[in-house]
Amino acid sequence: MNHNHPQNRNNRWRNLSLVLLSLLIVGGIVYMKQTSNAEKTWNSTPIHDTIYQQVAIPDTTLAPETVPAADTLLPYTLPDTVLGRDPRNPYEAGYEDGYAAGCDDGAVRTPNATYDESSSFRTASERQNYAKGYAEGYDKGYHDGENNRQFNIGN
Repeated sequence: MNHNHPQNRNNRWRNLSLVLLSLLIVGGIVYMKQTSNAEKTWNSTPIHDTIYQQVAIPDTTLAPETVPAADTLLPYTLPDTVLGRDPRNPYEAGYEDGYAAGCDDGAVRTPNATYDESSSFRTASERQNYAKGYAEGYDKGYHDGENNRQFNIGN
């Protein structure tokens, strides 16, 4: 038996209309993109120039009687660190800082890349103790970093 299936006609019409609608949408998008070649920028009008010209510039000069004389200034020494003096023992501080730097360098196998034994300690003996601790800590940290044992964590 040969039956005419109305469902087939409906499906063909539905498919054809979906394809045509899709083509129409794509064509519309392409058309709108082609016709809108103008850049989307703000209109710069002369108003902007006149606004800046109308702003008053304050007079920031000081009268000589308000400025303190140069001989009244007191000398000021900066603290050892931003937060104040480092409370750690210089040797221990150097060891800790050196170990951390050594771990970083050892992990990437770049010897002395971040080696810096300078410190903010005031006296020469404190700076020497810091440098000694830094060197020892750096060597230990580099060895641990090379073996993936940073801060005794790892394998």
